Amino acid sequence: MKPLIVIGSSGHAGSVLDCIEMEGQYKVVGLLDSFEPAGARKHGYEICGAPEDAARLSAALSCRSFFVAVGDNWSRSRISQQLRADLPDAEYPSIIHPTAIVSRTVRLGPGCVLLAGSIVGNDVIIGTGCIVNVAAAIGHDCRLDDYASVSGGVRMSGASSIGLRSSAGVSSTLIEKITVGRDAVVAAGAVVFKDVPDEVVVFGNPAKIVRQRKPDETYLR
Repeated sequence: MKPLIVIGSSGHAGSVLDCIEMEGQYKVVGLLDSFEPAGARKHGYEICGAPEDAARLSAALSCRSFFVAVGDNWSRSRISQQLRADLPDAEYPSIIHPTAIVSRTVRLGPGCVLLAGSIVGNDVIIGTGCIVNVAAAIGHDCRLDDYASVSGGVRMSGASSIGLRSSAGVSSTLIEKITVGRDAVVAAGAVVFKDVPDEVVVFGNPAKIVRQRKPDETYLR
């Protein structure tokens, strides 16, 4: 198996690590995290340093493969872009849980994770660094732009799209041909019947705009 360094050690990282172990293509040689001390252990793996140590540790551990397992879309985007600038020749694999059902026509970008029980239909386009969480279902001809995420139980009907760094919360639903703009948040349980503009939070059934938001605003708790 090829060596892999994982950035992040949160609960989302634990889910990603489960996928990596079950997929059986990579051997995790260490974690990088800014919020935990080097030498600590999380999810059974040693924290070897912080994300800014990636280039040094890549050489020290003879590892050219990285996965950014950070749940917050803005943070994952920022860390990933810095990592690519520091290590442009590194590999950034996508991780697919063995129980995920993925059409042969899906176009999957680097650094994505498809978690347990997720379903991705035909002719779906998933950009760089996206998260498709547990039991989410993405219908035909949908699109996730870079660093977007769909939480557990989300339902995206055919030809819908979620924009750059945007998030669909737990068990939310997008009817067919809906467009969610960039840096937007669809709240848990929302049912979206109309397009969602950039930088807003929508909530309810039918989903309505409840407020504006900044791209780097925390939305995960």
